Amino acid sequence: MEIPALALDDLQKLMAALCKAYAHAVELGEVEPPVASRTGISSTAAMIVAAGLLKASGMSAFELGFWQSWTGR
Repeated sequence: MEIPALALDDLQKLMAALCKAYAHAVELGEVEPPVASRTGISSTAAMIVAAGLLKASGMSAFELGFWQSWTGR
């Protein structure tokens, strides 16, 4: 599967919109997990995205772990 190229600015705007939409859906109890297991996202790709999102939001993996234990998510 070939992935079409996106300009960095467009990719960042799309990622932000997807994050906001997904978070809103989870808060409403509508969606979880963010992608179906059959999509074939590799562990490496998931970690790259997760690490990038944490960095962009100014959070550390420790804070994510603390939040997960506190919220049960």
